[in-house]
Amino acid sequence: MQLMIRSLSEKLPETIRETIDRQFQFALSRFEARIDSVQLTLRDNNGPRGGVDQECRAVVHMHDGTDIAVTEVQSSIMAAVAKLADRVAYAVTRRLDRKRDFSRVRTA
Repeated sequence: MQLMIRSLSEKLPETIRETIDRQFQFALSRFEARIDSVQLTLRDNNGPRGGVDQECRAVVHMHDGTDIAVTEVQSSIMAAVAKLADRVAYAVTRRLDRKRDFSRVRTA
């Protein structure tokens, strides 16, 4: 699984990039065989004015050709990334469960 991190607001320090990579690797490691890549985009919506404006968007490209997109907005970038990693893992779980349920449907 390849994780691509892109920051639209400012250059991220390497330590923050490593932390983000670790969080997503931990959250998605059990799905690694089914995920091609994850694109993570970080953006500060209001700039230096502050407030709840740190946006993180993840797009997960699955092996079967589908994409899963999840967005999270928080007051700090690390809070947004932590919440987003959990939400992405949940979304991937739901997508795989839904796919598995349809494969069990019997026809007469």
